[in-house]
Amino acid sequence: MSIPNEALQKLVQEIESRAIVSQQQLGLVKAQIGSKQRDIRLLELTSTELGALPKDTNVYEGVGKMFVATPISTVEKRLGSETTELKTDITDLEKKLHYLETTHKNSVDNIDQILKKAWVYLAGILSEANETSTPTHPSCYRDLSTCFLTLDCSWTNISATTRETPPSATVDIAEANLAIFERDSSALHICGQPYGGAF
Repeated sequence: MSIPNEALQKLVQEIESRAIVSQQQLGLVKAQIGSKQRDIRLLELTSTELGALPKDTNVYEGVGKMFVATPISTVEKRLGSETTELKTDITDLEKKLHYLETTHKNSVDNIDQILKKAWVYLAGILSEANETSTPTHPSCYRDLSTCFLTLDCSWTNISATTRETPPSATVDIAEANLAIFERDSSALHICGQPYGGAF
């Protein structure tokens, strides 16, 4: 198995971009929902206060720099209409929130799957290195290094934006990658260049 580096980088960058954008939009949508919920609470409190007043009480609504006398029934009708409109907006925003949460979760899961597949490949290479003195796939070290570096950079970007913990599959990757080079001395030369310690 050879990992196509350019295709891998493009795929991971696309997934990373989707995860970051969806997380940013999640924050905006949550803020909008919170704002509209506060507006509803304010309208409900105003309606409650108006309901406690006698029906013939003079009430005034602000119009620019003026206040215009308005019947209580008209004000209550407006408050009810605004409340209904805000509740509809919140319902729409909650649907959008669910979509964004699903998109973000899928993006994170996709990167996790890529990591796990790379991990399975890495386990196979380690097993082969134990059985033979020379690996049969000399390019695998370069490909794996690129794979893990690309995924590590993506998780760094996602974590910086979303403060998410990388998937469990990433925990031992650095150690396992190092183990490849330590367990097979021939792996210390990649593409004819001595391994210098950087993946």
